[in-house]
Amino acid sequence: MMNWKTTLTGILGAVATALIPVIQGKGFELEYILIAAVVAALGVVSKDFDTTGAGAGARKIPDSYLDEIFQEHSEDQ
Repeated sequence: MMNWKTTLTGILGAVATALIPVIQGKGFELEYILIAAVVAALGVVSKDFDTTGAGAGARKIPDSYLDEIFQEHSEDQ
């Protein structure tokens, strides 16, 4: 899986969001469950910052290329 970082972040964010009312002692609430579902869906369909392409053509950008991009932007400041 190319985008495991965003998927994991989305799922953890969804669990945390769904548990907010439980921690507050209110039990599960539909509003928080729906928000959690949206957060999880966004995490699943989002791409990691270092992935390009779509579907079977998705690939990771080489670290050397990313280093060049970050160096260019740090020199601008």
